[in-house]
Amino acid sequence: MSYRPWSAGKRGVEMTSWKNLERLAAKTLGGKRRWRMGNWGESKGDLENDKFSVECKYGLQVPQFIYSALQQAISYDINKIPMVVVQKKYCEPLLVIRLSDYNNIFLI
Repeated sequence: MSYRPWSAGKRGVEMTSWKNLERLAAKTLGGKRRWRMGNWGESKGDLENDKFSVECKYGLQVPQFIYSALQQAISYDINKIPMVVVQKKYCEPLLVIRLSDYNNIFLI
């Protein structure tokens, strides 16, 4: 049986998970979660924030290699903030850090 995130019995759990991620991001990054009131076509980020344009993604499709690379960075020196730089061919590189480390870097 394939995974269907909105199948009966799963909907409440899945919807709460991504909403909770948006709430956590808003609290950590300093902002407010945008409530769309069913307007999913609205072209705005998930958070209202003066400094950042934020899109939150929650799901099973986050590549495991990102988490493995982060664990590898942690293993090099547990006293430093681990970061991963990833790049898809022909695209701009991305910096990945744990959300919990964000405040240690930017001291909001």
